[in-house]
Amino acid sequence: MLGLPQAAGAEFPFNARFDWQSEGDIYQVWFHREFDGRLVQTAPIQISGDPVLVELLEGVSVDCTAKTQIGLPNWSVTTGICALSRGGSQVIIEVIDCTGTQKLCEGYWRIIDATGEFVGLSGSGTMVGRLLEPNPLPWFYNGPTVGYNELWGTITIP
Repeated sequence: MLGLPQAAGAEFPFNARFDWQSEGDIYQVWFHREFDGRLVQTAPIQISGDPVLVELLEGVSVDCTAKTQIGLPNWSVTTGICALSRGGSQVIIEVIDCTGTQKLCEGYWRIIDATGEFVGLSGSGTMVGRLLEPNPLPWFYNGPTVGYNELWGTITIP
């Protein structure tokens, strides 16, 4: 599909999930650890919602940069930027303070930019990030991790 659909000027509630594997390093910083790297998509994004929005976002790839602070006994805070891309078009999403444990965080997201066929899209909502492997996560682990992010919210087509 090229360009925004005919149903312009409407808000579309949706749910999306993407599975990822991390690339980057976990390192010690004072009394906590930090992950600084990427979350690389490992399966097609799953989108449910209005067919107009599902069609608009069909086939996008997801690439995220993330920074996570991990502390004892069991807390974490993640921030980052995700790019949903197809061809030369992108939707840029900011993840804001996803807080929780080392295995689960809950936070917020918002669209901060959109280019190409996605120009003018706006939206925001809530999100969950889940770390699936390794399980349990050893304190001194510095290898790849596997998980998924799930987003709920509304996207407005201008």
